[in-house]
Amino acid sequence: LIAAGAALTTLNADSERSKYIGLQVIIGLGLGILMTTAFFPVLAPLPVSLNANALAFFMFVRFFSQVWGVTVGGTILQNELSTRLPASFIQQFPQGTSVAYSIIPLIRTMEEPLRTEVRVAFAEALKRFWWVLFGVGCAGLLASLLMKGLPLHTALDEDWGLNEDEKKNGSRA
Repeated sequence: LIAAGAALTTLNADSERSKYIGLQVIIGLGLGILMTTAFFPVLAPLPVSLNANALAFFMFVRFFSQVWGVTVGGTILQNELSTRLPASFIQQFPQGTSVAYSIIPLIRTMEEPLRTEVRVAFAEALKRFWWVLFGVGCAGLLASLLMKGLPLHTALDEDWGLNEDEKKNGSRA
């Protein structure tokens, strides 16, 4: 997945549609695998009775990090576009407006050479974004190498699903 992210840095304004769609398919497959397999390392060191709490915290951390990823990505894109686009073009938009999202619908209607400048600016801004994410991915990979290998549980929680009265009486239905 890190390699696919690094491959996205090879895209530019003139990249073929098949190239950028193909790279996104590879990343989608990798993310799909990560979404389903990341639970097991979280649950391995814990007793079965703590699975619900551990998964709830895991999902909180996952969604919290996604919010930060979107925020950091949007900031990188906005800052890069602000430095790469012509100042006269940026002044058309109100101060405080997200230039990235305001420009996208206008690209098809722009005259040349401005259209090419905007497309190149977007490509370079996204390239910077992917390099930052590549660095974050490498940091995550290095951190995962420090993790201790643990076997998965084979024990069952005999009290799972019993209410308090059943636990006290020792009855199992």
